[in-house]
Amino acid sequence: MYEGRTVLVSGLAAALVSIVAAGCGSRGSQAPEGGAAFLADPDPDPGPPVDTGAACPDANPLKNVYFGELHTHTSYSLDAYATGTRADPSVAYAFARGAEVPVAPGSPNPGGKTKIDRPLDFMAVTDHSEFLGPIGICTLDPKADGYDAPYCQAIRNTGSTAATVVTYGTLFRLIPKDPSDPILCNGTDARSERCRQQARTLWKRTQEAANAAYERCRFTTFKAYEWSGQSGMANMHRNVIFVGDKVPETPFDYIRYPSAIELWQALSRECKSSEGCDAITIPHNSNASTGQMWDTANDPRTRKFMKRYQVLVEFFQHKGNSECLPNQALGDPGCAFEVVPGSALSEMLGLPQMPGNSEEKNATGYVRNGLARGLAFTAQKQPNPMQFGFIGSTDTHNATPGNVKESAWPGHTGGTDSKPEARLASPNFNPGGIAAVWAEQNTRESIFAAMKRRETYATSGPRMVVRLYAASGVTDDEAAKKLCDDSMFPKALVDAGSVPMGGILTSKEKPYLFVHAMKDETPLERVEIVKLTTDASGKASVVIEKIAIPEDSGNRACVYWSDKSFDPAKPTLYYARVLEQPTWRWSHYDCEKAPSVEGCKEGGKLNVKVQERAWTSPIFLEL
Repeated sequence: MYEGRTVLVSGLAAALVSIVAAGCGSRGSQAPEGGAAFLADPDPDPGPPVDTGAACPDANPLKNVYFGELHTHTSYSLDAYATGTRADPSVAYAFARGAEVPVAPGSPNPGGKTKIDRPLDFMAVTDHSEFLGPIGICTLDPKADGYDAPYCQAIRNTGSTAATVVTYGTLFRLIPKDPSDPILCNGTDARSERCRQQARTLWKRTQEAANAAYERCRFTTFKAYEWSGQSGMANMHRNVIFVGDKVPETPFDYIRYPSAIELWQALSRECKSSEGCDAITIPHNSNASTGQMWDTANDPRTRKFMKRYQVLVEFFQHKGNSECLPNQALGDPGCAFEVVPGSALSEMLGLPQMPGNSEEKNATGYVRNGLARGLAFTAQKQPNPMQFGFIGSTDTHNATPGNVKESAWPGHTGGTDSKPEARLASPNFNPGGIAAVWAEQNTRESIFAAMKRRETYATSGPRMVVRLYAASGVTDDEAAKKLCDDSMFPKALVDAGSVPMGGILTSKEKPYLFVHAMKDETPLERVEIVKLTTDASGKASVVIEKIAIPEDSGNRACVYWSDKSFDPAKPTLYYARVLEQPTWRWSHYDCEKAPSVEGCKEGGKLNVKVQERAWTSPIFLEL
């Protein structure tokens, strides 16, 4: 086993003991802050933000595609710092624009320098809100009260058993239903206030870094953080993204707001649209939620809040694909792509799988199953709280957003995977994905509006350009072909009132689906239309329509499909998968660097090919 992971796993037992000894089920002097009267309704949705600035040079009423990243960790995240990352938010923004960044320079296993292959158009730093206080105390100011505490000394001793015990002991305090602060911030009011003050300081610095990096029309940044819900080892994490400068003074963390509804209630109270504040919350790694990610909808009181704040889902990232599982309900062979078996978190930490954590149970937490649950609400004549758009991201803990190049991936978790041997020891992980949005121009207001209307798509890393439209009133294939051949595509479709990805189709007529795609570096192979529908009882079914892309299509392809089995009485949605031709996976390149690894030898069973793809946000039928 690779040295970095050996240290990590050997410290886990001690970490678990430390949790028990510390009484992690108690908040100490901390009182829950989510105990205010329950709001029946969320803060009113202000609608799309208004961009009052001058039009950008590339402003386009038919919209441009912008590629970005909405899930990046820096040295302000405890788990990133503890694995050797020393780059702060300002460095992450610089990396996104082309600066070189050292990988895990604070680790015994540094990985050298890395650079993004192409700059991003937008991004957000999303450090874990729960541990901003400890990071501030332990790493920023040697004169700070608590800097020399044993807890802080261990954190700074990256790679040591003490650092592993303290780090994972801290993280595991999130697992009980009643999560608690680390010892450094627990036990007395003075400790608690010290950590809160440092959390406010780091949150302010995070905002300052976002503002300093924002270059209107060229590079958009968002103020953001991660709410790290982890009850019972079920990943319930959400990234909180704000539209502009109006943000709460302190992040709403999982320790004080230990459920999604408490997070949304806090946003409704403290992020008022009437005061210029607006936010969305993006869940990620529903593949590691032990099937629980969408259970929030079981409480009727939460559904308005879900619809208000949860408009996007992180569909693909470093810890796997969250679309669906093959050989499970609503699965198909195309789901067998970068799947991380069981709990991604358990695998990454080298822990045994949770009891009862079967693939059948896990499947209910995947996005397609969540979408089907939403359609069941529609079948019952209730509002659908699960109309999600899709994005990809990396979840990098190296402060290297968008670092997804298969041939040059240096890992995402500091010194624990900075070497080829370490990455090959966990071959189910991958470099992560990219978020794509269709917006009129590259500004906070325009991109945030695109996210709220779900005109987004996810990729597994490449930057293919993809559009999806649904059109009613198209008479036949000949008429559809003319729309595809439009030299100003999608102008004719837009002029005819067609619905783009993320939108809602309200016509009872049989729709035509149009997918327009331009390749990145690798030729495209096919388009797959995914149709998800339910009957009156809410029972869901899925149909996959595969459309080959001719080899002589060049850089661009437009395909169309008519849903001949369309039934307006059945709640339905459509999304597209656009697949490239197979190419070498990161594991192929790492095997070239470390050929002695068992799976790399002749006859080894490592997966060394990948068929990269994009997934569009769905179009929903709603009558």
